[in-house]
Amino acid sequence: MATRAHDVHANSVVSDGRRLREVRSVARRECYLCGTEGEVYYHGISDSYWNVGGTWNLRQCPNSECGLIWLDPVPLPEDIPLMYSEYFTHDGLLQGAAEKVRSRLLPFVCAGEKPSRKSASGLLFAVLAHFSLFRDFAAGALMWLNNAPPGDMLDFGFGAGQLVLRLRDLGWNVAGVEFDHKVLTIAREKLKVDVRSSIMSFPESRFDVITLSHVIEHVPDPVLTLQQCAGRLKPGARIVIATPNTNSLGHKYFRKDWRPLDPPRHLILFSPESLARCAQRAGLNVEAVRSSARSACFSWYSSQLLRKKKSTGRSTTQTSSAIGSPGPYLKASGALFQLWEHYLGGKDEGEEVVLIARKPE
Repeated sequence: MATRAHDVHANSVVSDGRRLREVRSVARRECYLCGTEGEVYYHGISDSYWNVGGTWNLRQCPNSECGLIWLDPVPLPEDIPLMYSEYFTHDGLLQGAAEKVRSRLLPFVCAGEKPSRKSASGLLFAVLAHFSLFRDFAAGALMWLNNAPPGDMLDFGFGAGQLVLRLRDLGWNVAGVEFDHKVLTIAREKLKVDVRSSIMSFPESRFDVITLSHVIEHVPDPVLTLQQCAGRLKPGARIVIATPNTNSLGHKYFRKDWRPLDPPRHLILFSPESLARCAQRAGLNVEAVRSSARSACFSWYSSQLLRKKKSTGRSTTQTSSAIGSPGPYLKASGALFQLWEHYLGGKDEGEEVVLIARKPE
């Protein structure tokens, strides 16, 4: 549908108190997948972390077979890059206790790795790796490719490069797609990774795996994006997608304070069913779709911090530091929430949807 000039509105992009540019947006009332007019789900929500001004709504498709949630108004595609100048994926590799634990677990969730009998800590992590909670937490850092034979892979949405560097260390031939020119330069010059600004610049039928980790919710046309990815897969090769799950326990509890809503960067939000429908629309054969609680701890404490800031009336439109640093109690409660969601939540109530699909032979 053509966009008329009088339909376009502007929201300011602000950095360090200075107005830089305007993000133009246009109303989107119809469901992206089925065309049904959506009902307002959340009204008047704002960017709480990355300095995009204005207020936004989220709509949900009332079609019981769909249930898609999307941003309304939606930024114009050519203005979307303006919202990412300070986005967290431009930071370096993740640090902290959780990352250290994950790094220690990774060797034991990969095929063929055995613990050293000389190391008590190694034996401990080997035991922990037998529990599904810890296995999922660690394997998610490899987009659940821990038992796959190395091959040619592309990460769509390279970010800081955590995934491709981990997989390169395991013997994969890695490449990536990233739209930020600063990231492209760093990846090429310092990390020596083939990263390009468009997936269309890669040859067709090249890759054994393409991954999209928390990317599909950022693109204005998910079906087209998946079709372009499918064109770069070898016949029978896989695509692996992870994205926030609108059916999660975290969303049900926090509602409009749920951190993964992230307006206005998250344009479309999925349940397991709607993501599967999107992949099928792109011509992919869905092999598996489930939820994962691997990000539940972060989702819990970041949503709690957001709710607290809103309740005190303090402005949350700052920089990435607005996420705050959780104290020991908040971290502990987040860990308990992750345990609860993984073991006692429903099969579709984890914080993320994980979908594996294949290109037809």
